[in-house]
Amino acid sequence: MPVRFIIYAVFIWVIFLYGAVNFKKFAIPYKLLILLLGLTFVSELIGRVLIVRLHNSMPAYHIISVIEYTLITFIYSFFFTGSVKKLLLYLMIPVISFAIINTVFIQTILEFPTHFILLAQGIYLLYALIGFRQMLLFPIDKPLNKQSFFWLNTALLFFSTMLFLFFGLLNYINSHNYDVRPLYTFSYVINFLYYAFILIALTANKKECHFSQLHEKH
Repeated sequence: MPVRFIIYAVFIWVIFLYGAVNFKKFAIPYKLLILLLGLTFVSELIGRVLIVRLHNSMPAYHIISVIEYTLITFIYSFFFTGSVKKLLLYLMIPVISFAIINTVFIQTILEFPTHFILLAQGIYLLYALIGFRQMLLFPIDKPLNKQSFFWLNTALLFFSTMLFLFFGLLNYINSHNYDVRPLYTFSYVINFLYYAFILIALTANKKECHFSQLHEKH
């Protein structure tokens, strides 16, 4: 098993463990985020097993990508209200239907589900932008670096943007037969930064909930 993967998996596990140990201290959206971290960790391990057994880890990506989309959508449904909330929940039906169609008819279970992942990342990008807009429309008296929602939006905006850049560069590199290894190193760094932002978001929310509980007691 590559050392790089072990470091990456351990990093996810540590963040999940931090969330699991303090689970009761988080707001509901962040509890769902912790659940997603745990499922992502399991998915990564299953992917490695599939590589050994089938020489193909793509089935794990087909499953976790749909789970990820579902959980992130539910997470943001707690932050949005009115027509925006209804729209993102109603859109789950056609989006998940597309994921199934893509797996069955277009990019089969043994192929990387690029179409659905890019669609999902585009949706996450919209969630983050709407989230930032909501923060501008309804500001709170707290520094940005202490707001968990800011860091959650930052994580999704950063990762989704970088993933689009990754696939764009990958197509260019493959078409010109360049060495692809530096690009995968870039992807490795992107993933680390994404989970670092998630960790900051969890830490900030834990403090928010703690101060909220103290305020309620007084």
